[in-house]
Amino acid sequence: MIPQEEVILFEALPDHQDQRLDRVLGSQPFAGTRTKAEQLIKDGKVLLKGKTLKSSYKVQAGDQFEIRRPIPRADNELLPLDLKLDILFEDEDLIVINKASGLVVHPAAGHEQDTLVNALLHHTQQLSYRFGSLQAGQQSDQHAGLRPGIVHRLDKETSGVIVVAKNDSTHEALSLQFRNRSIRRIYRALCLGKLKEDFGSIESHLSRHNIDRKRFASTKEGGKWSRTNYKTVKHLSPWLHFLELKLDTGRTHQIRVHLSELGTPIVGDELYGANSRLGMVANHQQRSLVSKIDRVALHAQELGFMHPRTKEDLLFRVPWPEDLLHILLSLGLTVEELA
Repeated sequence: MIPQEEVILFEALPDHQDQRLDRVLGSQPFAGTRTKAEQLIKDGKVLLKGKTLKSSYKVQAGDQFEIRRPIPRADNELLPLDLKLDILFEDEDLIVINKASGLVVHPAAGHEQDTLVNALLHHTQQLSYRFGSLQAGQQSDQHAGLRPGIVHRLDKETSGVIVVAKNDSTHEALSLQFRNRSIRRIYRALCLGKLKEDFGSIESHLSRHNIDRKRFASTKEGGKWSRTNYKTVKHLSPWLHFLELKLDTGRTHQIRVHLSELGTPIVGDELYGANSRLGMVANHQQRSLVSKIDRVALHAQELGFMHPRTKEDLLFRVPWPEDLLHILLSLGLTVEELA
């Protein structure tokens, strides 16, 4: 009989000393989120020397935990999810979707069956399987079966335009456009901090953070080269800015890392230090409005590419979603500046 659980051994690092157990485990890929970690602990799936623990347990460096978690479903066990999608365009080759914030693109730890991929499987059986996603850096890989159709990704909290391939030839052609940087990708972001220049480019090699595995960081050795171009749409205050960003590469967390390292993290991006800068906003009304933003204020506003079969140049542009649009208008941005 195939076991329903897998055992993960995890040793706490010195940086984890005296932190809550749920916080430490929630920062690891095998848990995915703090909520998922709390549930594993509550269910008695986290053991230390054979004993169960509470979420409030203060971790000690060198603690060796045994974590039991459900085995993720196999590739052919992906389940369709009846979720309404905001489809901007669809034909026999591809689908263009306005992804909502909060929706994970493909299955990962903590999100095995509630992703865009699952919703796509409910919508259509025509999805490419041969090629892995662009960010994997390969045309095919062992995880392709878990992300059918996915050519590129958006972070869970990022809203906006994403294109999905319905067959292998379309997937390959779109991936080639991404690699050749002929895809037009425009993002908008609300940022906190002191911005020294109104426009510029940020280049670095990105890799996963050597301690906090949920984060990425620029590194002097190894990593993948990345470049983000930015320009200011409007200064809302000396410490609050609305930026437009154009990507030359599409690495995981690229915009979030680059803007954080520039000193202007995106509003709502707790992972990259935005919360600690909220007090810099001197205007009480603006600070109150910004504090209401409970997700990363990043929007993939524009996506342009050449249709692989028809060779037609397609361009899709979507407005900010309602959850942030009213706040952005109240902060002083105009409808024209948000368009």
